[in-house]
Amino acid sequence: MFAAVADSSVEIDLTRVRGCHLVRSAAAHGPTSAIELDDEDGRCVAVLTQFGIVEERVHTAWEHLAASLPDA
Repeated sequence: MFAAVADSSVEIDLTRVRGCHLVRSAAAHGPTSAIELDDEDGRCVAVLTQFGIVEERVHTAWEHLAASLPDA
């Protein structure tokens, strides 16, 4: 998986991801989700989340995506 945002980019070899966790914490618009990806040793190797204050519609869309994940 490759993602680019502004002047940054990240590439994650999904074949090496062995686990995934949905974590929720308090934020400005209510609970906000983060998706943590773990390697074969159980170490967190990437976190997909929102940083800073985002518009409410962006927050709602992110939470909708997180809720659509299996076992969310």
